[in-house]
Amino acid sequence: MSTFEIIASNGQEVDRDTPVPRWGFTDGADSFVDEIAYQDGDTITDAVARFQQADKLPTGEVSVGERERCDVDWVHEDHPYRYHVTIID
Repeated sequence: MSTFEIIASNGQEVDRDTPVPRWGFTDGADSFVDEIAYQDGDTITDAVARFQQADKLPTGEVSVGERERCDVDWVHEDHPYRYHVTIID
């Protein structure tokens, strides 16, 4: 069993000419360990499935637990939360 903290970004957290929204799982200090593209209409479940398809998170039964409001200025407006996801493999 593994637990991950996942945040949706509006793309403003890195210096890029054109911000690219993305999902990332964090190191616990709001820095992305790895990321995938954000797609309009995404849910946290969609994001976890794409992380798993890309072999960036383990496969297994997914449980989305608590979510808490994320206070970083680059959080995506459609998902202003820090999601706690557990994967049982």
